Amino acid sequence: MEGSAEWARSDAWVLAAIMVLGRDEGSSLTEVVAAGDAINHAILLENEIEQAVRRLLASASSRHLSGGSS
Repeated sequence: MEGSAEWARSDAWVLAAIMVLGRDEGSSLTEVVAAGDAINHAILLENEIEQAVRRLLASASSRHLSGGSS
């Protein structure tokens, strides 16, 4: 699925981990992985995190460019 434009379950898992932390100033990778483990009782893989961050940033950028709300 690498390189696919479709959303993956791990994308939601990463987003949920980031949202659970709820920090405006950001979180460390270790904190995101720990939050993901707490949510799903498994450790996110490096490629899952990279893919999710890439897709989430692209989605936010496209919404910003199109004038959509976040």
